[in-house]
Amino acid sequence: MTNVKMNSKRQGQALVEFALIAPLLIFLVLGIIDFGRALFTYAMASNSLRDAVRYAEVLGYSGGVPRYLDCTSMDKTARNVFVVNSQTVTIQYLKSDGTTVIPCASATPDNLVNGDLLQIESKARVNFITPILSNIFHGLDFDFKGQRTILKEI
Repeated sequence: MTNVKMNSKRQGQALVEFALIAPLLIFLVLGIIDFGRALFTYAMASNSLRDAVRYAEVLGYSGGVPRYLDCTSMDKTARNVFVVNSQTVTIQYLKSDGTTVIPCASATPDNLVNGDLLQIESKARVNFITPILSNIFHGLDFDFKGQRTILKEI
């Protein structure tokens, strides 16, 4: 055989080998990206929930709506998460008796006392972009809960 024919056979062999390995390489790269997105979303959702709970502290209160009743700002802070496909945030208050739950929308300074708990729950979902993983797992859910004791006056 001539050198031209040998080179064309080698190029054909390399093309077939690449065609066999390329799907595995693409699957591996997409899996790495999915893992990175999930880890990033986990860290962001956890930090955002912690920041929302910290927002409710009473220090520096100077009139107006108390920070522990500012549901809009706490919700906005808890939703500060990137790369999330869906997220729900629930803000409520648990009375010190342990049985009465007050939704954030109906809470007022009159029906909350020192010792009541502010509870914030955040549920975030990340969908996978890797084709096989997205068919098997349908996404990854993260559920975070945070709470703090309300101190109306120090």
